[in-house]
Amino acid sequence: MDLFWHNLFSAKKRRRVFDVLRKSFLFAGLSNDQLKKIEDLGHIRRFKGEEIIFYKGEPSYGLYIVLEGEVRIKIKDLEVQVYTKGDFFGEFSLIKEDSVRTATALSIGNSTLFYISSTSLKDLFRYYPKIGLSV
Repeated sequence: MDLFWHNLFSAKKRRRVFDVLRKSFLFAGLSNDQLKKIEDLGHIRRFKGEEIIFYKGEPSYGLYIVLEGEVRIKIKDLEVQVYTKGDFFGEFSLIKEDSVRTATALSIGNSTLFYISSTSLKDLFRYYPKIGLSV
């Protein structure tokens, strides 16, 4: 199981993250410089097929954006959503402190996700309020 966070060192990885952020409606209207600040906050994480990303009831500390692959959201045995490239989930952690996951997320096949902690985003929004207002 891949448990390590991958830092964004390679130019190819950075370009992939930047391109996905730029196309996401969550970050629509942000300049390239503002997108770069958001990109610098996150980490890339790879998941293997059927690997659990998080379980229902766990604390919710951040936002995930799908870079490659697919993520299945389940409540009990019921699939409620499938996310693909460019989709994001976990945004409720940005709104409500001490929130918990309302569903279980697992990778469908190999998936690559970009994770940003809610604390990092909130700090960014405090120092750069224009970014916070746009998001």
